[in-house]
Amino acid sequence: MSVSHSPQQGMDSAKRKRAAKACNYCRKRKRKCDGRQPVCTLCEEANNSECEYRDEGSESKRIAISVDRVDEIFDRLESLESTFQSAIARQREKSPVPTPYSIHRPGDAISPEDGIVAASSVHSTGPGTQTSLSQFANNNVFNTTMDIPLSHSSTTGNLLRSAPAKALLGHYPPDLFLHIELRRPVPEGLRLNATPASQIVIPSLSPNETDHLVRNYFQLVHRFHPILDQRAFYELYDRVLDRGPQPDLPSALVLVVLALGTVAAETPNRMDACWSPGIRFFTPAVRLLLTESLGSFGGDPLLPQALYLAALYYSYLSRPLLAWRLVHMASTDVQHYWIRSEKLLRDGQGGSQDQSILRVFWAILVLECDILAEHHLPRSGIEKIVDKLPYPWSDGPSEPYMHRWLADLSSRRLLNRIHYVLYAEAEPGTGDPADSSEETLSSLPNLAHELNRQLGAWYHLLPHSIRPNLDSPPIGIDDTMVSIRYHTTGDIIYRPFLYQVCALAPGTSPNPATLENARQCLVHCRRYLNAVEHAVHAPTASLENLLHGTMAVVLLLSFAAFSRLDSLRVPDLNQLQDKGIRICERWAFPGSSIEQMVVILRALRAKCIDTGG
Repeated sequence: MSVSHSPQQGMDSAKRKRAAKACNYCRKRKRKCDGRQPVCTLCEEANNSECEYRDEGSESKRIAISVDRVDEIFDRLESLESTFQSAIARQREKSPVPTPYSIHRPGDAISPEDGIVAASSVHSTGPGTQTSLSQFANNNVFNTTMDIPLSHSSTTGNLLRSAPAKALLGHYPPDLFLHIELRRPVPEGLRLNATPASQIVIPSLSPNETDHLVRNYFQLVHRFHPILDQRAFYELYDRVLDRGPQPDLPSALVLVVLALGTVAAETPNRMDACWSPGIRFFTPAVRLLLTESLGSFGGDPLLPQALYLAALYYSYLSRPLLAWRLVHMASTDVQHYWIRSEKLLRDGQGGSQDQSILRVFWAILVLECDILAEHHLPRSGIEKIVDKLPYPWSDGPSEPYMHRWLADLSSRRLLNRIHYVLYAEAEPGTGDPADSSEETLSSLPNLAHELNRQLGAWYHLLPHSIRPNLDSPPIGIDDTMVSIRYHTTGDIIYRPFLYQVCALAPGTSPNPATLENARQCLVHCRRYLNAVEHAVHAPTASLENLLHGTMAVVLLLSFAAFSRLDSLRVPDLNQLQDKGIRICERWAFPGSSIEQMVVILRALRAKCIDTGG
């Protein structure tokens, strides 16, 4: 049995014109309906005797409008990519054209009140800078939108090896945090040991305890990672309770859900190096999954679902290498479905099982990319398949959390594009000889302009119900996570300009446009730090990424303060550094890379005290 979502049909990405009043059959299949009554043309061809139409005056109409709005959003996002490709192709055959964007007047300091620059206001440093756009297009970087480059330079470890960091903190080895995690002890119950099913001790389950944990899962975990259908899972859960848990996939899935329902509601104990709430459910589950996966060739969709959720559990514990291993296994298993059912998955015309698999594809991609964004690890190759897949969706009423998840998927596509365009090799402005050419530096303003325009488009296309107000603190964890994605993306778009300004020789005046773009990086850093404080108060599967981001923005704000440029002053740097330390300290488990982050941030804080910063 597959724990699946409602079927989705006809999810091609082409633009469609819907009839003013389409029947349910045509809406379900995303087909053009002629609205003929009592039977439209398509229903007549399908031998349906009567068409069903939504009640125009009921609550379902309001839901339908919301669903149609989301369809429009993702159609427009895909058309943005198409438009961008066409613009680059036209540019190849033209001479460079000056693009004199207006230049804002810098303020005296980067303060908490400073706002985000409009999506079209990235500043150009002068004429002729579009030449590199054509060269990037010829190198096909904008066509490989779902990949994170193997040697990308946007990790926090790369930030520590940048020229400003070396000046402040000295030298750190490559992949520092990865090597710390490689040496980190793993408790026996968390180890990836495949065990024969007959030797695995399955715990007994009492509904008095487990019902509460399942509710925790759907309230605290599912809203951010909605790969399971709640009704279908409860049916499976009831069957497992009725017959008792067995050494099989349905029981393994239930046990992983119980482990997640436990850890998501716990308060962390940072003094406990083995902190792992729910481990009595998780240990037998992960060992069952390892045993099953060794002999699996894509036969049961429960396996990639359960492997993905097990990877999430490791993410809650901030164990990125174990999470990577399991999400890599989930990816390998789920790719069998693409090989066997490519057309059904690509067109979205399969049944409920195919729709469930489609969701798992996207969920695996996001989790794997979040890990790869901070650690240089092998790829599973799933991005090459997901790039050909439609966004997942369902026919019925959609909760706001589904809209947020879809927004997260589309933001991941944009983030990966930025990794490829700006950070595929040497990070601009870090002092690496490979990045110092005039051609590389001159290409940055227009590249950043286009990427920031796409970020603005992503934000403005979000439904109002999930679009946070960027000028005020986010309300609740849902708004917080959307805001964090926005400011993370803005930070890495503008970060190269901050590097350039910080690398200037003493007494050198920066280009006003470059300086203003550097200021925008700092604005995003401030907003990120204010939002992330709320996001990591409770356990989250995004924990490691959020804390790496916290360290990164504190470093960037410190770089600006030590540049001694009046326009980049950070008058409250001490408070911002203290906030970053407090945020990371809560999760600084002994022997973890997060513990090392706290050590580095404290050293940075001490440096500022010693120098009067």
